[in-house]
Amino acid sequence: KQWYQRRVRGYWYGGNVSDGPPYTNAQLIHRITPNVKIILILRDPVTRLYSDYLYFNNQAYGIHENRTTETFDEAVREEVGRFRECVSNHTLHYCCYSSENNPKVRVCIGVYICFVRDWLAVFPRDQLMAVSLEDYSQYSQSTLNRIYQFLGVSKVDQGKLGVFLGTAKKANKRPVNERSKGDMRPDTELFLREFYSPYNSEVARLLNDTRFLYKK
Repeated sequence: KQWYQRRVRGYWYGGNVSDGPPYTNAQLIHRITPNVKIILILRDPVTRLYSDYLYFNNQAYGIHENRTTETFDEAVREEVGRFRECVSNHTLHYCCYSSENNPKVRVCIGVYICFVRDWLAVFPRDQLMAVSLEDYSQYSQSTLNRIYQFLGVSKVDQGKLGVFLGTAKKANKRPVNERSKGDMRPDTELFLREFYSPYNSEVARLLNDTRFLYKK
């Protein structure tokens, strides 16, 4: 998403920016390959945000800060306040793609309804499959089988698939220096769940799938 934002941002300032970028990834892909099947993988936006905040705190990403549950809480409340102010003055679509979004605490990425709408605006529903990352993590084999069925590929030997999943290494682990931080504060989690709740409800309604309500 950041890669995309950087490349369309220059076009924003030269034209009408009232509703965000002049084109979306979904439109570009549809233009090139309209019959493609799209898989959306969604994670609980609250846990995604905290994981993202800690994961990208290292020199490889040009960030090296002493990030704690307290700094996360402070950054979240500031960014949610800024996002809400943006929505009061612009469309939600504009605010999801705005260059003013804080790259250190990417609240806007979890407002999935913006991006799900983009895909469904150009692709029919039967070309799009939404997958819960939590389901994939807990029920990897059955989730992959559903994906294979959606893609229309040949059945995979279940024994070999099980062996593969049992030996596959977990990617995107939290950096060693961030693993001792523990969970986010309960009040921060409650604040974020209240913020994301209406957007999650829209996603669940649009996809007709209550898993994406992410209620605790």
